[in-house]
Amino acid sequence: MAVSIIDRLSTNFTDATLPKLYRDIVLNPGSMYLFDFLSSYSNPNADGNLAPGATFKNMVDGAADAVLIGSSATIVNLPGRAGISMPGVGGGAPTTSIELGGAGAFSLHASNHDFLEFAWIKTPSAGFVTGYPQILVNGVFGNEGNDQISITTHSDGKTPRISIANAAGVANTLSGSSGQGLGAPTQVGMARIGSALRLYINGALVSSGSGPATLYDTSAQKTKLGAGYKGTVYRVGKEDLTVSAAASGLSLVAQADAVMAADYATNAPRFT
Repeated sequence: MAVSIIDRLSTNFTDATLPKLYRDIVLNPGSMYLFDFLSSYSNPNADGNLAPGATFKNMVDGAADAVLIGSSATIVNLPGRAGISMPGVGGGAPTTSIELGGAGAFSLHASNHDFLEFAWIKTPSAGFVTGYPQILVNGVFGNEGNDQISITTHSDGKTPRISIANAAGVANTLSGSSGQGLGAPTQVGMARIGSALRLYINGALVSSGSGPATLYDTSAQKTKLGAGYKGTVYRVGKEDLTVSAAASGLSLVAQADAVMAADYATNAPRFT
């Protein structure tokens, strides 16, 4: 039987029967953003202190990239491209952050689609910042009622916590166990499915509870990684579950569970 090999395509093609090759195992038709700070594609920056204007490439084709803004705190690209170090400066409203796209770029308020979001972090065993420092937020730093979504640590500064606000600005939250993952690379994920909220730690569901049936309007706000958190950030991603589950044929819950498990299994060995 003859075998054909495509060596190079000289033009764009739209044949739906040809499989799409993605840059990462978790990417799919519902992917909104994926930034991997160990990837030379996503993080082309040199080791050391990152200057305002440093950019990070979204691994989702055609989606908005990220840029560092502000100079009141120093975010560091760790040696050997081993992640980015957040300084824990600026409290609940840091003026230095990494902005993921422009205003409303990754908001799902208008469609009210279900979604999955995750962050890989390492909170230090000592010297962490207390008072709900926000790691990844779509909304306003320091006010969870004005955040569509937020991944933080708890008031103790060491316990993984997620928050999501409804259209009226009322936040629903879930937390892991005290100090869960402290001092070690930890995957923290959240999913809103219908009116339920799900918290994942290291590829597994650890808690579930009530979530908002509608989403807070953040069309005028940005998604940001904040310098108020002290620790290492390795990787962050977001997926429109309504789109991805329709493409995979899985239920919304099964799609979320599968992505979190695959992401953890693939990336846990990469982070130190």
